[in-house]
Amino acid sequence: MATCLFTNITLPKDNKSEHTILRGLGGRITSTKVTSKSFNEKCGQLIDSKLVEQYIFILRELAPLLPRDLKKNKLLLYSEDGYRKYYKANGRTELAECCEMKDEKTGVTYIMYSENTKEGFNKLAKEKHLDISSCLDIWALPPDQILYKKNCSLSIEAHISVIKCILATFDVILEQKFQEQENTRFTRCSQLQPIRRFVNDYVNDPKSLNIKLLDSYYLGMQPDYKFRLTQILSFFGVKAFDYDHVMVISSNCHTKTLLATWSILGIEHHVVQLSNHWESPSFSMIVINPTIGNGDRKIISKRCDEELPFLLGAKTKFKAFYLTKLHNHKCQESLIKEIADILLCSRKYDYYDARKYIELHADDFIVESFKNSIKLKRELITLKALALDRLKENFSSPECNNTLIDTMDFSMLKKWENISTKDFDNIEKSDFVRDYREAFKLVLLQPLSHPGLFLSRSIEVQMNQINQ
Repeated sequence: MATCLFTNITLPKDNKSEHTILRGLGGRITSTKVTSKSFNEKCGQLIDSKLVEQYIFILRELAPLLPRDLKKNKLLLYSEDGYRKYYKANGRTELAECCEMKDEKTGVTYIMYSENTKEGFNKLAKEKHLDISSCLDIWALPPDQILYKKNCSLSIEAHISVIKCILATFDVILEQKFQEQENTRFTRCSQLQPIRRFVNDYVNDPKSLNIKLLDSYYLGMQPDYKFRLTQILSFFGVKAFDYDHVMVISSNCHTKTLLATWSILGIEHHVVQLSNHWESPSFSMIVINPTIGNGDRKIISKRCDEELPFLLGAKTKFKAFYLTKLHNHKCQESLIKEIADILLCSRKYDYYDARKYIELHADDFIVESFKNSIKLKRELITLKALALDRLKENFSSPECNNTLIDTMDFSMLKKWENISTKDFDNIEKSDFVRDYREAFKLVLLQPLSHPGLFLSRSIEVQMNQINQ
């Protein structure tokens, strides 16, 4: 009978399937033989949600290219003053509820709503006894600075979720791909019992947390790790695509350690020391979980009986705890600010890259977006003007100078300057998208040109002290 990797209880035949790489992160590896239903539910509430929150910006931008069941997951956003709510789903931002807006110049009050909130608009109009017989459906958004109110936090819960996901993923791959029995999988060996017990103890009682022990397991995020990922893929002779999850594990006979790394979405890299007294034979293993697309690419896994010729990582300061012996209060504040600033900058550019990726790869989404823009405008304009409007929308960040777009020569759009939006359905869409993308790439070459508007202004680093 199968048993839970962390609690060791026997699993029922009808045990619930679990995504070992979180489904909210685009995970595709599932099993009913890795953890119990109760343990999985506790993890979802306590630790897994904290990990998903860190990458929610990226995933919502990538939504048009994600599997169908992840496309419509909603991200709740707010206006800067907190009065208006928005949803971002499938690459689009819409009002989450109808709202009133007063034009300060004219004194006229508007009720704004989206296609999905028209029922709420009708109810509000009835309550206020408004005559809506001649109102126009203009699907526009208020002129808000839209923000995600939660911080991109660096938290202990997320660190422990990383450890749990790594162990569970390799356990499933060993069972499904290599047909190993429980008693032969390294994930279940006695040398890894301490780290499995550590995860289980925390999930069942967060107050039992031993931060010194966590410090020995979670080595930290590796901000300079991208070059190492290339080395790893070359060693295994495999290829990872954009936004794939890559997990690697390798023993080291000299240090007697067993290290693992998880490159989440290929953009941030976490290193875990599963054991510092590894006595078993040398080996290394890789698992690649595709994220983009609807399952047309398969999970990749390879194992070899030799260790990597380089270390997977080392201890860094990029984690949610510090050694109090080394820092006074002023140094602690300085350290937290330094970590937060570096991570905020990194995630901001990861967000820009995701927005850029969608503009360059999501053909159907771009076409639908142009159709929605035509519906919004109502008046006829040229297709060149339509493309330029989308460029300005993409480069509307305060950091960008989108007025530059009006002065640039977009020769690739010249053929569209005499074609009206009324003829959009009759044109070859692929030609128009191709030319728009050439214009998009031209703008990217300009200084400080980043597509999209990053939705968070701060990163919270939840620091906990280790008393030595």
